[in-house]
Amino acid sequence: MRCFVCSVLALTLFFFTSTVTNAEENLTILEAHYGNLPDGAKKDVTEQVRRHVKGSTLRLEAGNDLFGDPAEQISKKLHVKYKLNEQTGEIIIREGDTLLLPRPELKGDLKLISATWGDLPDGDSENVLGIVKYYLKNNRLEVSADNDTLGDPASGFFKRLRVEYQIGDVKLARSVWEGGTLIVDANPPQQAPSSAK
Repeated sequence: MRCFVCSVLALTLFFFTSTVTNAEENLTILEAHYGNLPDGAKKDVTEQVRRHVKGSTLRLEAGNDLFGDPAEQISKKLHVKYKLNEQTGEIIIREGDTLLLPRPELKGDLKLISATWGDLPDGDSENVLGIVKYYLKNNRLEVSADNDTLGDPASGFFKRLRVEYQIGDVKLARSVWEGGTLIVDANPPQQAPSSAK
């Protein structure tokens, strides 16, 4: 009798745990748009984003390499509406940034993993990690994406700087077109002092 009761309890606990786990791991992409948001040229990229969902997580780099270019020579954004754990949410990220869902808490030191400058993704490029590291100060990176700073590995081409980095245990990537400035700030935001009454 005791074994039968134990078995029933164990089975009940197993199904309860499985149900909770599956509910927690349910990530659904409702819709996604990429382009000159909110009112400019854009395209529906819902299916492309859905293809990057692995189990309960999503990881992708928002850019023309993945989505095409619905608004040439314009800095674009990716807007994603999703449902996670039965709650809906939305997120907007800039072209060149990494989208992670669920959204991790970024805590820890900023470490640079790689830096590539050139006609990305498949043209002439150079490893510029040594140069980029020079611009990492006090857990913040700010570097200009131009030939004066990084050299010119692809003369005549509109180049891009792509940096892979890590904050705490989370690996990310960010890229910026030639003429822009790549900024990664791992410092926690400062709280405004409360006003005295």
